[in-house]
Amino acid sequence: MNNDMLILQESCIDSSGAIVVYCPVDLPSMNIAMNGEDSSCIPLLPSGFSITPDGQDEQGGDGASTSSNTGRCSSGGSLITVALQIMVYVRVGFLR
Repeated sequence: MNNDMLILQESCIDSSGAIVVYCPVDLPSMNIAMNGEDSSCIPLLPSGFSITPDGQDEQGGDGASTSSNTGRCSSGGSLITVALQIMVYVRVGFLR
């Protein structure tokens, strides 16, 4: 990565899951945004991932309440979704 590039990142975690979004931004564009100038001309290609529970809860034990399994509940699993955006350059005439 060039020295004039930064990674802009946003994350959020709550009971519905977690999300992380990040994007490479060049230093001049970051300065435009931080100075309150018009940032609509800044090209962004965000990528990221989310982690959400799969909705299945597993109760501890076989249904009978004992002192060893009372109140034990664990998540059944998680769903991870990844999204990537990349810029691809194609030379004119290359695909002919």
